[in-house]
Amino acid sequence: MVQPTEIGSPTDPDAIAFPLSHLSPADPTRRDDYAAAIHGTIGHLVAMDVRAGGNEASRHATRTLSTQLRRSRLDAAGRPLARDVTVALAELAEVTGWLLIDANRHRQAHRANEVSLRLARAGGDRLMELFVTHNISLQATYLRQPRYALDLIEPVLDRGGLTSRLESMFRLRAARVHAQMGLPGEAFRLLDQARCLLFDGVSDRDPGWSWWISTRGMDFATAAMHGSLGDWRRSIEPLGRALEATPAGATRDRFLYLCALLHAQIELRSWSDAESTALQLAPLIGTVGSDRPLARLAATIHRANTHGTRASARLQHINEAVGGW
Repeated sequence: MVQPTEIGSPTDPDAIAFPLSHLSPADPTRRDDYAAAIHGTIGHLVAMDVRAGGNEASRHATRTLSTQLRRSRLDAAGRPLARDVTVALAELAEVTGWLLIDANRHRQAHRANEVSLRLARAGGDRLMELFVTHNISLQATYLRQPRYALDLIEPVLDRGGLTSRLESMFRLRAARVHAQMGLPGEAFRLLDQARCLLFDGVSDRDPGWSWWISTRGMDFATAAMHGSLGDWRRSIEPLGRALEATPAGATRDRFLYLCALLHAQIELRSWSDAESTALQLAPLIGTVGSDRPLARLAATIHRANTHGTRASARLQHINEAVGGW
């Protein structure tokens, strides 16, 4: 995945589709242009996600991916696509899968990830195959399928040969899985390993998408692990650090962290803190479209409403602060 880029009109679907509209994936004279246009499109989609979440970006991504896969089949006329085009399409499918996960559209995300894996293998792009495998394990963790997630992660770690950053990413995922399985000792041992590996820094073998792993992401993962283990109080501090470190333009991440913080505060019945967090979250509702954290938060609020009249009254204030769910 490329790093997010600045673009003029991130919500305009024509601005995303246009760079590809006049190019053929099977035209050898324009092959480099076509691959570059796909990467430009990916940059648009990532920037949309960073600023406004995966809901809208996933709609543009699925339409663009479907169109380009159809065109590549027609234009290739039975001939295999060039490797750089195949690899570029694999990355477009990977980004589409991630955006669909953020949009809480998990069946479609699974299909996009399968497409990405096929293309990455056809193009011999081992690094993209690793990234998609990680995304699938992330989705499995979110869907509370830790055994499946671990079955994906362990062969990667056992095979070895990863850079420090990539090993950090997979060990962090394994840490979250073990926390979800109720194994705190192994979970936090793996978390410590992941953090130390991250501090090794960047190498020339790291792929462009490895910007994704960061100390801010570590803090959010730490909070999520404490939450998985039912220790919501210990999740508050790392969530605060993640929020403090979030850049002004990373609106979707701020939205995610505030949803997680509100979730933890509701679990703790810290009503005053929850109402304060809800007021911070309120301006982002409707601006950020990221259904995955919102769906979980809404479920938490619904469940907490069963904890008596006082809880229901305080939750009503929270509900009003964010404009309803």
